[in-house]
Amino acid sequence: MKLIVHRVFIILLALNFFFGTAFAENTPVLKQSKIPPKALISDPVSGGEIVQVVIGLLLVLGSIVLLVWLMKKMGRFNLIKNDKLQIIAALNLGAREKVIVVQVGDEQILIGATPTAINKLHVLETPLDLSTQNENFSTTLSEKIKNIIIKKKELR
Repeated sequence: MKLIVHRVFIILLALNFFFGTAFAENTPVLKQSKIPPKALISDPVSGGEIVQVVIGLLLVLGSIVLLVWLMKKMGRFNLIKNDKLQIIAALNLGAREKVIVVQVGDEQILIGATPTAINKLHVLETPLDLSTQNENFSTTLSEKIKNIIIKKKELR
């Protein structure tokens, strides 16, 4: 979350730098201007400047709404951090179906999620090793699911 906020801040700072300097060239400076001071006092803000401010405000608000929508869509919008309940990994099986490994305390549970139901598929006897980030999760999860299916067939 900090990384996303940091990137948004950098983007907004860059936009302010580029657009702010472009608008600053058009604003008169009192010492270098040949316009009499009374003319500046009588018309401090023109209609064009108000339009620029409103458009800038709408751009900033629109970018915030867009970022929030993207974060929700990507599933990374967790405001509450909970150490006892975590999603370890997820694998999309179809357009709306997922297999999720959830850490509850010391246990890891394999869950199947569809739009209409959430089912507990299996409780993992040996938890997934989180220290090896280089290993592909989908292959590890598919191997675990195959082992579970083989064990269930042997029990029948």
